[in-house]
Amino acid sequence: MGNAPAPVAARQERAADGRLWDAVAAGGAAVVAGLGGVGKTQVAAALAHRLWAGGALDLLVWVSATSARAVRAGYALAAADVTGVEDEDDRDGADRFLNWLQAPGQAGLRWLVVLDDVGDPADLAGWWPPVRAGGATVVTSRRRDHDLTDGRALVDVEAFTPAQAVDFLTARLRGDARRLVDAGPMAADLGFLPLALDQAAGYIGNRGIDCRAYRRRFAQRALDELAPTGVDPAGRLANGQHPVAVTWRLSVEAADDLDPVGLALPLLRVAALLDGSGIPRAVLTSAPLLRYLAAQAGREVDGDDPAAAGRWAEDAADAVENLRLLSLLTVDATGPAGRRPDGERPGGPDIAGDVVRVHALVQRATREAARRDLPGAQTWRQLVHAAADAVLAAADRAGRDPRAQEILRGNARTLIAHGGGDLWVPDGHRLLYGLGGSLRESGRVAAAADYFRELADTAARYLGPDHPDTHLARGKYARCLDAAGRHAPAAAEYDRLAPHRRGAPGDDDQKLVAQANRATAIGSAGDPKAALRIFTGLVRSRTRLHGPHDPRTLVTRANQARWRGETGDQVGALRAYDELVPLFERTFGPSEQTLWVYGQQATWRGELDPAAGVADLARLLPAQSALLGAHDPSTLLTRHNLAGLKGRAGKVDEAVGDLADLVADCERHLAEPDHPVTLMARSSLAQYLLLDRGDGPGAYRVLRDLVNGQTRALGADAPATARTAKVLTRIEDEYRRRLTAWVGARTGPGPHHTTVARLASDIRADADLTRRALTRLVDTGKLRLARGGQAGAVDPSALTDHARFQVVAA
Repeated sequence: MGNAPAPVAARQERAADGRLWDAVAAGGAAVVAGLGGVGKTQVAAALAHRLWAGGALDLLVWVSATSARAVRAGYALAAADVTGVEDEDDRDGADRFLNWLQAPGQAGLRWLVVLDDVGDPADLAGWWPPVRAGGATVVTSRRRDHDLTDGRALVDVEAFTPAQAVDFLTARLRGDARRLVDAGPMAADLGFLPLALDQAAGYIGNRGIDCRAYRRRFAQRALDELAPTGVDPAGRLANGQHPVAVTWRLSVEAADDLDPVGLALPLLRVAALLDGSGIPRAVLTSAPLLRYLAAQAGREVDGDDPAAAGRWAEDAADAVENLRLLSLLTVDATGPAGRRPDGERPGGPDIAGDVVRVHALVQRATREAARRDLPGAQTWRQLVHAAADAVLAAADRAGRDPRAQEILRGNARTLIAHGGGDLWVPDGHRLLYGLGGSLRESGRVAAAADYFRELADTAARYLGPDHPDTHLARGKYARCLDAAGRHAPAAAEYDRLAPHRRGAPGDDDQKLVAQANRATAIGSAGDPKAALRIFTGLVRSRTRLHGPHDPRTLVTRANQARWRGETGDQVGALRAYDELVPLFERTFGPSEQTLWVYGQQATWRGELDPAAGVADLARLLPAQSALLGAHDPSTLLTRHNLAGLKGRAGKVDEAVGDLADLVADCERHLAEPDHPVTLMARSSLAQYLLLDRGDGPGAYRVLRDLVNGQTRALGADAPATARTAKVLTRIEDEYRRRLTAWVGARTGPGPHHTTVARLASDIRADADLTRRALTRLVDTGKLRLARGGQAGAVDPSALTDHARFQVVAA
């Protein structure tokens, strides 16, 4: 899990490789320390590849550990892969992963965790993997603080030796004696730093010069810059420059001189603002970035000329290749260390061959040089906005692909951190709102609500509390509250916004959208009649502004029909949808919108006649699968609604089977384990198991998964989460009552000999629920457990199914 970098060309075996191998063989943790660019990551990656290729590992986890948050996020992703549960809070996911590593069931597991590029030892406080047989941890860092190295093997990675440096250059330059003139002195000029040597070799090869000529140019650049060659302990570029920065300047100028001339530098500047651990190529070849590159070259992209746009896309791809040739970036796919032992890639298929990586030191040097070289704040802002537009365009291209969207969210976060206030000039950039929207659409509505609440505060700070963009962020915050089931707070937030919306100039369409969102929140909070009144007024407004057959008017009429049905007028709702279906067909054609209105029509028909609704939805499913895909959330939602109508039609067993299959498919095919459709399917399945089948243990298992998912996605205090927790408590109380009755039915106070399996059969529970009931009764002093006459020495949660013990009434 995670992507261990592939070995660089002409990699040299070094003393650090052997020391790290010995340290890992001895068990525990090792810290690989050294200067930035010295090759620490490559030493760790070589070990990882060697162990994986040799079949010595069952699990390999590679984490980019640049911050405490990054460490937790990496652990959380690993937890999602090995346990099948993705936590909304990375802390919970990280805890889950570390607990999983040290669980008794993993005693024979052979694992390696690599924490790459730790910047602050404090970031690992509380997040070190366990020390146990079969497991090992490797940390790479510029730091060698006591807190980092205490009790752990320290593996220092030095720069190349002179001989290694020459061997490296000889291999990179393919033994060309003409180009290797002064290779030794040039390596010394570069401090034998592997990254600088790699970049220098790329420059020499592409320029057709030799090492002596490179030395001359390097010396001139270094003198011109009057730059020292050291790096301070915090890893900053001393006085703004470092040998890598000087080498970078030479390399990027060489890349910029290659055909297409002048595109490599502006493209690298954009990449320097993004997530260097994985930038989709689609970002760097998007239409907004092509326009930016063209502007930097003094030309324009004719959007109406596909051939011209295609040539610019090819030029951008060539610029990426030029940067790769000069070792300023790599184009990488998931390597062997990113695969599970079963051959599956973590999280599903990767975007193979389309992920661009840029070394953090190169990114930093690029950003600092851009700040220094770009003429004025306006050009820096243009760069930031071009990068933001490019990420948005790639997100549009990614469509519903959840894994691509997750990668793009990482790039958006990095860009927002670097872009700062420039993304708020002249107004809030769409990327700021798109990131939160992507979180909400992925099902992480609690996280999205937190994001938009903070975004509203930031907007107020930059633009003022009454700026339309501040109100926009607050409106999106309210929408996330509504999606999380917090309908009343959402309606209250919309009410607070309403006076600003009415009095503010601007887009009437946006005002109507805000009113529609407010109406939905009010209706969901328990006042469907008010929602119907608002939507009835909105239909009039839409008709006046856009006409009766405008798509926006039709969608508003569909929402009006929904709330008509929610008020109890189901016949009126169905009649309205019957009228809307041919209008949608004519306006939208065979589209997702038309399929949606089919589904609404079938659902309301099913309210009146479940069997007719079943027939309608059964006809809709093949069309949705063909247009959207069998595992698209909309298709899965239709399966959920179909199962519900089957249950209402008296086909309970069929409904239960369909819902169980649906839950399994949601868990298997939706990237977010707590997607709203998954939560809905679990809730419906638990309801049928509990109320129609009387299967308390089965319902309990489903409800536990449901409440955990609701807590992550909606929040622990969300109404839906609280309702599920209340049902769980009632089930637990029932089985504690049964267990108490079981003890009371025995003659005398005990001890009563039994096993968990036998006791579960007696009280009609399963083993897990029985242990929970025992634990609660023991904790409250109502029962005591004993084994071998030792009362109070038995932990119910540790009992195996068939271990004998005694139950003693207190």
